[in-house]
Amino acid sequence: MRAPAIRTLCIAVLISPLLGCAPARPDPQVIKFCHASAVTRARGFPVDASDIGELVEACMLDRGYILRETGPRCGPDYGSAVDPKCYHRNTAIGRFTTIFE
Repeated sequence: MRAPAIRTLCIAVLISPLLGCAPARPDPQVIKFCHASAVTRARGFPVDASDIGELVEACMLDRGYILRETGPRCGPDYGSAVDPKCYHRNTAIGRFTTIFE
């Protein structure tokens, strides 16, 4: 083996345990909580579904998840804001793993 190949293999071996340290996707209960919180915060204001989606997204960001608004399933809409498949951890490793999805 060449030195760069060995180095790449060593890096992959060292990083692989870190990928499993935190769940890549949020628990659906967290999204339900954020949705309920968004509805409560919006009560009494003239809002639509996109406003609720933005409040859900902000709540999820506070809990360490960021909305992935790219790809065939996810976009900047209410449906994506309440879909666990559209979130990933707001960390370097979380963003890195979305490259392979």
